[in-house]
Order: sequence, then structure tokens, then C-alpha cells
Amino acid sequence: MANARNGKAPNFHLSFDSVFTLFSKLNPARLDLLHTLRRVDPCSVHALATEMGESTSNSGTDLSQLQDLGLITTTEDGVVLIPFDSVEIQFALTRPDARRIESNDILQFR
Repeated sequence: MANARNGKAPNFHLSFDSVFTLFSKLNPARLDLLHTLRRVDPCSVHALATEMGESTSNSGTDLSQLQDLGLITTTEDGVVLIPFDSVEIQFALTRPDARRIESNDILQFR
């Protein structure tokens, strides 16, 4: 993770069983939180919630999910930050007659 801060791309990928799972984990509220955190990064949970106009408890669930996915990190002194400079979302398109999405949905971080 420190590599991203030093200009070196970390080799970190997340895979999901479908594009639907990907976007349920990275819903609009969580993407907005990532965008806001990138703008004010690094900051405390309270400062982030204030910046977003939400309570700390409302932001807490989304922050926990993002931390579980490895998209954010929290330092020992409670500072939240994004250890990546970019996120790439890649998924395979299926034929119109395909009945399910293949499990090739990947997030790549740099």
C-alpha cells in the first residue's frame, strides 16, 4: 500500500462472482465516499462524515465495507486514507443470449 504513495503501483486485485456483486459492494454511496475521501485524504472518520454531511455512524458501515475490501485503510491514530491512486473496473461482456455473467469481473488498483 505504501507503494501507491511512493509512485509504484501495488499488485492488488479484487474479484467478484458477477458484475452485480461488484456493484452491490461498490454501490453509489460507497463510490461517493471514496471520491470524497480522495479529495480530503487523509482525514479522520469524523472529518469525512462532516465533509459528506452525514453522521459518523451512517458513514461507519460503508467505511467498514470498504476497509474489508481493502479499498481504504485506517492508521493506528484513526486517520482514514486510500492507499491507491486509481481504481480500474474491468468486466467481460457476455453475448445477448448468455444466461449469466462470467466470473471475470476484476478491480485493479494502482
